[in-house]
Amino acid sequence: MYQTLIHFNPSSPHAQRLLDQPYRIHYMLEHINTSRTRILWRLSEDRLLVRHINPLDWTELDKTHPSLGDRSHTQVNLDLPLGTIHLFNLFAFICKPDDNGKWKVQQPKQYIDWLIKRSKHIGFELREIQINKAPDHFVRMNSAQIRAQPMKVSGILQITDTTALIHSLESGIGRMRAYGCGMLILQPIG
Repeated sequence: MYQTLIHFNPSSPHAQRLLDQPYRIHYMLEHINTSRTRILWRLSEDRLLVRHINPLDWTELDKTHPSLGDRSHTQVNLDLPLGTIHLFNLFAFICKPDDNGKWKVQQPKQYIDWLIKRSKHIGFELREIQINKAPDHFVRMNSAQIRAQPMKVSGILQITDTTALIHSLESGIGRMRAYGCGMLILQPIG
């Protein structure tokens, strides 16, 4: 698994367009993802973190988006021993389809309950969790532009299943894993 960090050049019109309209980042990354494996990404101020299973071909992007910004690539260390404790964070759209198929925003307590129930299958046990509102951004669905209201979920977890956790790191958590959501980020404690 690889991670790429892009520090956008604030004077680049290409970078400014991407920062102003995050749905363009989604399309840009899909364009360079020739292996068609899942890509997770998160935008934070002028930085874009991209997680991908296979190396991406950035040459086309360099042609179409010159002077986008500085880019660094790392291979992620997946040495995650059982029982180790980590800080975690992820952004999530906490919504669920109702009986009519319309998406409804859930209360944070409902998402916490869902994550606690799913955590065994994801590969960890939650020790502490909190949910805060993350900055809104706009996404494009069909031809409409809608305001997305993600939540930042953070806390402390303990690893219970390394294989399941690695799968979750690679493929994301939850149904809505586009536009920066579902990407689990870990930081060891100690």
